[in-house]
Amino acid sequence: MAGYRPIFEMLLREENPAADDALAAVLIGGDPPTVRAATETLLARNRPAGLQGIVAAYHHLDEASRQIVHARSDRLFRVLRESLSSRNEQTRLNVLEIIRDGSFYRASYLIETCLQDRVPAVRQAAADTLYELAEKLLQEVPAPGEPLPGDPDAIRARMLELESHAEDRRQLVSAIGEAITCYNAHLQPKVIEAGMWFADDLGIKLWTPISTPGSRAMRAAIAILENSDDPRLAPFAMAAMQRAEFRPYVVKMLGSCSD
Repeated sequence: MAGYRPIFEMLLREENPAADDALAAVLIGGDPPTVRAATETLLARNRPAGLQGIVAAYHHLDEASRQIVHARSDRLFRVLRESLSSRNEQTRLNVLEIIRDGSFYRASYLIETCLQDRVPAVRQAAADTLYELAEKLLQEVPAPGEPLPGDPDAIRARMLELESHAEDRRQLVSAIGEAITCYNAHLQPKVIEAGMWFADDLGIKLWTPISTPGSRAMRAAIAILENSDDPRLAPFAMAAMQRAEFRPYVVKMLGSCSD
């Protein structure tokens, strides 16, 4: 690999767009060290064509190269939407995998488009991605910290962490809400379940679709209550007790809980 370093340094400075095509070609079938070097070079060049090449080849990358991509997510964001318009199914799946692997909550708004994709596998992957992001976010709630009156930098860092988490949550909840709104287009129950975890955040965005008598969204919500004792449903269950259409199912669910 060391012998190829000057070549990558030359490609980094090359103005010809063909350099991006050449580097992207390396991502498919190259040995791991060379692929990592090509990935770093494409990210450093920061050209749309090269970044789209990374997205298109993402399923070929090893974990080390993927970590390099995640670390520069700010550069990929601007090409993810365009990559979703690709006719290549794998490229659209790669967009979802990048969002999921990197926990890119602020790109979750792109998932709605995938939920209405013409290919069932993409719709399923979109629902899985939204569900997994919701799981991760709930696991990443910042723990309460001790007051740090004597350390302004630590206080500032803590405030930034809390603000970042709040924005991640806002973006993800918005995406879940839009996914619930178009439920009839994809019929993915995982979307309803993830929405139930965030019932307090979603409000009528959740309650209106699932409270419509006979609706598919309502049937999905009832099926989830009948088949789950997930503690993440507790906020939803407490609110649902006030609604006649859900009360019997919540009572049954609570009665089946072991503790």
